[in-house]
Amino acid sequence: MTLRTLIADDEPLAQRRLVIALNKLDDIDLVGTADDGEQALEAIAALKPDLLLLDVMMPGMNGFELLKALEVEDPPAVIFVTAFDNYAVDAFNEGALDYVLKPVDETRLCKAIDRARDRRRTLKAEARVEQLRDVVARLDQARADDLQSPYDQDLWINSRGSVVRVPVKDVRCFRAAGDYVSVQTGTAKHLADDTITSLDDRLDPDQFLRVHRSSIVNLSSVRAIEREKFGAVVLVLDDDTRIRVSKSYKKQTLQRLTHKGSAA
Repeated sequence: MTLRTLIADDEPLAQRRLVIALNKLDDIDLVGTADDGEQALEAIAALKPDLLLLDVMMPGMNGFELLKALEVEDPPAVIFVTAFDNYAVDAFNEGALDYVLKPVDETRLCKAIDRARDRRRTLKAEARVEQLRDVVARLDQARADDLQSPYDQDLWINSRGSVVRVPVKDVRCFRAAGDYVSVQTGTAKHLADDTITSLDDRLDPDQFLRVHRSSIVNLSSVRAIEREKFGAVVLVLDDDTRIRVSKSYKKQTLQRLTHKGSAA
């Protein structure tokens, strides 16, 4: 089954990479490209593609808004091409939509296309329309919920070729690890391509506290405060992890944990 395919992506380099990848596939007929959401809507109406490779973040109209505005009886299968927006995860997991991460891995793209082909083959047009409407409604709600808080609720971490969702509330501590950050939960450790400083800006200060230039702790995970020689302070977490508090963060750390302004 050959899929008539449309690419909607405002990044010229990303668009070229997709064109190159698709031209290697015998069962893909690339019918056009669009640089933004409005162009994509017009192209879908005119070209009636079977498959849409859709960038999430585009100027004017993003990928989610495009899907909401889509009014066709036989909608294309959709694969998001994205750096991953956390409020889209439920839709991806439902299987109604799929995604590939930028920069696009051709093997991952082929797998997503195969799943899109299966959906078109097994679902009637009416069912795909209803499914798409349901997904868009849930995306809108999830996005609204996400925007209510200015702080990260989830982290999405590349791990062995897949993307792992780590709820921020489950993280005991973040620790610098070279060019990465070690993310420690109750059951696992992950390496995130991030920085302590960036995380410090994105985490809820009521829940997390930076205690060292290379460490952030979840306040609810702190089990004990230990004082060592020369006034050094170490936090003991509920899994026995020990986090040293640096001198420059000592006063604010003790104030937060003991609620006493003179605790230092």
